[in-house]
Amino acid sequence: VKNVQEGLDGVATGKYDVLLASMALATYSIEKMQLSNVKVVGKTEYQIKVQFAVRKEYAPLVNIINKVHIGEQKSHELLKEWTYQKYVEKTNYSLIGNLILLLLVILMGAAILYLLYKKKTQAHLGAESVVSDKQEEINSAIKYASLLDSGYNENIQGMKEFFDDSFTAFHPKNIKSAIFTYFDQIDRDRALLLFIDARGEGIESILNSIFLKRFINSVGRQIKSGAIQADPANILELLGSEIHQEMDKTEEKMKPDNIGFDAAAILIDKAGNSLVYAGANIPLTYTRNHEVNTIRADKHSVGTDNYKFKSHTVDIDDTMDFYLISRGFIDQTGGPQSLPLGKRKVREIIGKYENYNMDTQKKA
Repeated sequence: VKNVQEGLDGVATGKYDVLLASMALATYSIEKMQLSNVKVVGKTEYQIKVQFAVRKEYAPLVNIINKVHIGEQKSHELLKEWTYQKYVEKTNYSLIGNLILLLLVILMGAAILYLLYKKKTQAHLGAESVVSDKQEEINSAIKYASLLDSGYNENIQGMKEFFDDSFTAFHPKNIKSAIFTYFDQIDRDRALLLFIDARGEGIESILNSIFLKRFINSVGRQIKSGAIQADPANILELLGSEIHQEMDKTEEKMKPDNIGFDAAAILIDKAGNSLVYAGANIPLTYTRNHEVNTIRADKHSVGTDNYKFKSHTVDIDDTMDFYLISRGFIDQTGGPQSLPLGKRKVREIIGKYENYNMDTQKKA
């Protein structure tokens, strides 16, 4: 590239994968250009040593310059002033997130075990049976945690084959929830996509996700067999109805406190150039004619009661991109003031990168 600014801009927009430059120049330019999505994540074996050259007619300057001595403390002060960013090792946040989630499961299970043990002891009940029961619950929760990642994307290969271009992004940080998708191609031109946020923290979100997958797979089989109509609003209502039926068969003391979940259902019809959407707290965002549009979801969770969801039909063409984003992404906090990412920032990112392919959009 012609200069470091051109190189950094190319990396920021996805035109280039990586830029090699001096540490001081790169970090200073990143700060000046206000590039929030570019970091220094590696270093080579090479060192850049700066030297001065003097033209022959100014030869007396050589001795003058050579007499200048900058102490170690002054060197550090200068370096600190002109180097704005530190070298950052690339971190596997997905692995860290999974480990933290597993640790939360164990810690929460241990806390539940202690509280229940104390309560039962005070009531003069058998402490040994309480410990045994709670230990079994902890072991079960750990097993459920190992299943969570395996069900994150159901039939993701089918999505890649059906859509012209697509991506899924899952980056748990300070807010954890069980997010997963379900995709099923009904026939040659039609496909159903369900996007689920099981909500909850720790054990609750894990158990919710395992619980929901059974109903989602059941609904998928009924659609494929023609037993029920592939209507997004009807599907969300059916999921809620099946959960209610299951709860009616459950003893009152065994019912969970919060089984409702957020979801979006989409039916795509390529032959009819149409898309039908219904949402429960998860809106549908799309781009058309360089504008970012949003269809608001019903502000109601699936499974909390017998709610009637609304379906929305959109005429589609090859120039449009569609996005489903959970509240977990929008509510993630960061930056110096730990502020949420927010809906406006998400719309800005989508608007800025709508002309790029989906892989570049995912990185952005």
